[in-house]
Parts: sequence; structure tokens; C-alpha cells
Amino acid sequence: MFSIRKILGMAGREEVADASAPRNARIKVIGSGCARCRSLLAVVREAAGPMGLSSSIEYVTDIRQAAALGVMSMPALAVDGKVVLEGRVPGRDEAARIIASALKEAGK
Repeated sequence: MFSIRKILGMAGREEVADASAPRNARIKVIGSGCARCRSLLAVVREAAGPMGLSSSIEYVTDIRQAAALGVMSMPALAVDGKVVLEGRVPGRDEAARIIASALKEAGK
């Protein structure tokens, strides 16, 4: 399991994310359905699972929804309506840091 505090650089109190912990985050992977887009979806699922967020992941292939979010390059990742990654597929650890940072900014 990931330690959220460790990911965010707050190693003073070691709290491990509980998979049953309720979260209201909405995570969207935006893509056209290509291999890179599906790869980002898999990485995000791996990264978000230990944080208890796997059930809040949505895969968006509708170009109108992507445009409404302001996505200019696919694949993309949005957390709570804010695009936090575009045009590339990060590793699992980087994806976890990106998600955790976006949740911290959103106050979740």
C-alpha cells in the first residue's frame, strides 16, 4: 500500500491509505481508446487502488467531454474536473503522486 503522507512528503505521521476509506474524488482518464489511453487507465487504476479510489475512476472517450474539460492532448487525467496530466503515460508512482497532490489541492 502507498502511504499518502510519504507520497506528499509528509513523513512525520505515517498513515496508510485504507482501501475502504470513503473519498468523493472523481477521477477521469480521457482518451480516444488507443493503446496509450488504455495504458494510462491501467496505470491510474494501479495507482488509485491502494488509496481507495478505484471505484471513482471513469474512462471518457467522448471528444465533446474532453473539449469541455479543456483537454488539448490525449491521453489526459482529470481529478475533480481539473486536468492534471496531458499527452503522456506516467509510471504508477508518478501517477499516485499526481493524484495525491490533486486531492490535497482540492482539500480531500
